[in-house]
Amino acid sequence: MQKYGLQENMQAELQHLIDVYDILKAYQLTDYIIFNLGLINDMDYYSDIIFQGFIEFIGEPVVMGGRYDQLGKQFGASIPAIGFAYDLQLLERALQRHELLATPTTISDIIVYYHPSMQKKALTDTLHLRKCGYVVLSFPDQENSLTTSACTIHYQKDSCTLINKGNSYQFHDITEVQELLVMQEGEV
Repeated sequence: MQKYGLQENMQAELQHLIDVYDILKAYQLTDYIIFNLGLINDMDYYSDIIFQGFIEFIGEPVVMGGRYDQLGKQFGASIPAIGFAYDLQLLERALQRHELLATPTTISDIIVYYHPSMQKKALTDTLHLRKCGYVVLSFPDQENSLTTSACTIHYQKDSCTLINKGNSYQFHDITEVQELLVMQEGEV
């Protein structure tokens, strides 16, 4: 390590990673571990290691976390800790791709599918619907999601379509969708 001109404290940190890797090797877990020394997280409360967890066929981290020993001091307590968060939509997608979901589930009021060229409009409209109190999931194109919903919105290259209760409606603005949904909720 000295041949790379690393300072003593960096050499010590790298040696620690090598020691951790040796332990993982003893448990035969090295096929599942990648050390990324270039991973940078803009969460300044992390005090040491940060990590991400991936699942095969999912190109984004489904678990993110790290060590945050100093965060508690902001609240008047010294509480060393490590924590993580996970992305439920990505986990659902992973369960589906690995065929681990037995039956379709309904967990949203509306599912939004969008063509990549319509991503910005679809995600802006999704945020608007969430602010109106709807539970909305969004997916690029029409992935084979096991999530079901009585209402779907499709953003294609040339048109936007709401499908609700078996009826199809073309729309240009999300307020039209909101009006249709409110009107149909009143009919129930």
